[in-house]
Amino acid sequence: MKIAKTMRENIRSLIEEYDTIMIFRHTSPDFDALGSQFGMYYWLKENYPNKTIYVPGTSFVEVGRNLFPDNDVVSDEAFKKPFLALILDTSVARRISDERYKLAAKIVKIDHHPMGERYGDINLVRPEAGAAAELVYTLLTTSTFKDLKMPDQAARYLYVGIVGDTGRFQYSSATAHTLKCAAELYNYNFNPQKDVYYPIYNKPLTDFEAIRTVMNNFKISKDGVAYYILNKEELARLHIDSDDAKAYLYLFNYCDEILIWCSFSEDERTGNYRASLRSRDITVNEVASHYGGGGHRVAAGARPKNLDEVYQLIEDLGKEIKKAR
Repeated sequence: MKIAKTMRENIRSLIEEYDTIMIFRHTSPDFDALGSQFGMYYWLKENYPNKTIYVPGTSFVEVGRNLFPDNDVVSDEAFKKPFLALILDTSVARRISDERYKLAAKIVKIDHHPMGERYGDINLVRPEAGAAAELVYTLLTTSTFKDLKMPDQAARYLYVGIVGDTGRFQYSSATAHTLKCAAELYNYNFNPQKDVYYPIYNKPLTDFEAIRTVMNNFKISKDGVAYYILNKEELARLHIDSDDAKAYLYLFNYCDEILIWCSFSEDERTGNYRASLRSRDITVNEVASHYGGGGHRVAAGARPKNLDEVYQLIEDLGKEIKKAR
């Protein structure tokens, strides 16, 4: 994966220029958003100990129990100083985890999503990367940064980001370069089983009730779209947040008869629905873009405003299945 020397040098110059650096990611974070954010944080703390580094974030939902530290609660006063914003794994500005990023003196965007916005002063975007964490690691191990250290904690979180966004290297987004980065990170001083895989995939007993609810209530549309809908009452009964509803999509990954599968959960804060769309090879992000969302070609999110839009989205996805047949 190539990153132009001029871009690498410009990013390093900005990092060294600013005494305060804020590291942002997208709202409703996943393993890659948090893994790349905290990976970058620990790398900066190791190599620039005299700088003030913040990891702000709103709408935080714990992804992987006891895996990530808490995000910083940053006062408005801190944003009054000139700062560099590093914005990771976020394709469009409206999904950045704290709107105060707009106060930054300079913005560096590092992302792997297609069809995004060029909101940074520097936009390092590589859709061929399997995860933003892969792109961060690639950048920090180029010759431009070779004199700086990759600490074990940073390596651990970058590995988490890669594992999470590639589904343990099962998704088509995982390339030979992805595996090369993962193999190099694997050699750092952390225990992949204890420090990565167990926290990611460990589930409490209460989670099985949610699995049972999903499996007992999912539907398949006439065109072959599998989906489940969890309203706010169901979410409350299951003791899960609307952000967490997509966690059960893996249940449909390996059914040949299902070509697209989705989760919909009512957002108790806004009244609209959070949608997560998945497929093996059918493009879903273009449909998602018509419902306030976007993402990768075969893994995307959307924000239908109500149930009518939920069912219209399902119908539109069905049309994509018809095209593919």
